Amino acid sequence: MACGLSRPSKALLSVVVIVVAGFLISNFYFKWVDLKFFGGRENPALARDREVLAIDSITSEVYVVEKKKDKSWPLRNPDTKKRTLWSAWICHDKNILFPGKPRTLIESCPICESPSVGGARIEQKDLPVKIPAYYKKKAHSVMTPGG
Repeated sequence: MACGLSRPSKALLSVVVIVVAGFLISNFYFKWVDLKFFGGRENPALARDREVLAIDSITSEVYVVEKKKDKSWPLRNPDTKKRTLWSAWICHDKNILFPGKPRTLIESCPICESPSVGGARIEQKDLPVKIPAYYKKKAHSVMTPGG
């Protein structure tokens, strides 16, 4: 015997390995258990209800709001009841937050043109906010519920 285990022990070990592997593979699909030891965070692009950081395009205020998976941007401001909340983005070079541009992929900072941008996390809500020029236009300042 090569590894010193008897046949029943090898069979039992094989069954245990198959069961554990099956659970792990199934868990990636069904998400029964949060397996943080496998790398941590869930894909934020998955459609689900979640808390997000949003910026009011008129007042520059930052909100942590619940975004329902079936709702699209802009979200309704809980104070004004107008649809002026846009997803918060961060410029890593200037360390500022800015609202996402309507119906556009953000590839660079609208303030400094840096390509070092990304979606802002809730922990970054206290950073300063800059409202880009594209929100100064009346067409994007206030959206009605009809869109």
